[in-house]
Amino acid sequence: MNLQENIHRVKQMMGIINEDDKSTKIYNMVDEMGLMTAIKFFGSYDNIVDMYGGSINLTKEKKIEFIREVIYTVSKIYESTSLSVFNLGMNPISLYVPKSGQNLQQIEHFNVDFVTIDVIGGVNFTENIGGYTSKYEDLSDEVLDKVFDFMINVLER
Repeated sequence: MNLQENIHRVKQMMGIINEDDKSTKIYNMVDEMGLMTAIKFFGSYDNIVDMYGGSINLTKEKKIEFIREVIYTVSKIYESTSLSVFNLGMNPISLYVPKSGQNLQQIEHFNVDFVTIDVIGGVNFTENIGGYTSKYEDLSDEVLDKVFDFMINVLER
């Protein structure tokens, strides 16, 4: 038996995890227990990403599952069934940067099944024109990523 084989066996016996194995174990933990539990276990989302070695590449379904879990859990603190950026003391999520003549559309309220998008117009966006709801599944990937990042910040506050 050569030295490399002996070192490999010692590492296995001592439970030292190589980088590929660590990434697999972290992904399996997220998959089996949920991202919210994994974040609590590892201390932060950034810790998970660092240990994983980069982006976890969560599916759209996993992101939505995480968003719903955070809303459900954190809304209980506020004795509510939803979350508002105003109650959280956070900024709304803009769907896009409005061009001249366009209205501002931003997410200010989060429910377990949908978001409320407020439409604001007028000079310097001071006039509330109305709003509408959208299911998480119907949001663009870019907007869903913004909501996902927002919920990570909500959870880690």
